[in-house]
Amino acid sequence: MEHWMKDAAEFVRRNRTVLAERPVWLFSSGPLQLESGTSPDDPELEPKEISEFREVIHPRNHHVFFGALDPARLSFAHRALRKLPAARALLPEGDFRNRDDIEAWAGGIARVLETP
Repeated sequence: MEHWMKDAAEFVRRNRTVLAERPVWLFSSGPLQLESGTSPDDPELEPKEISEFREVIHPRNHHVFFGALDPARLSFAHRALRKLPAARALLPEGDFRNRDDIEAWAGGIARVLETP
């Protein structure tokens, strides 16, 4: 929901010096689905922390992938929110990840790392 998980963001901040010295790629998981005419590359979908991370660790790339929603894994507050009709439309249940996109992105990273 527009932010990285707290533990992941803290990891980057805590290890920024080491990460800035290495080739780093970042990805984010979410959204679940998009309105017609938008794509996961839309800058509006980028988590708020990414601009900070670009400045401090200089990642080679950041990519947003579609996510998955399992209502059983939601917090009580998010489960209660999903009971509202409008929220159900914004938070649909299901797995929206595109495995081919993920494999292609990871394969591109592997090719870069193989090159001397």
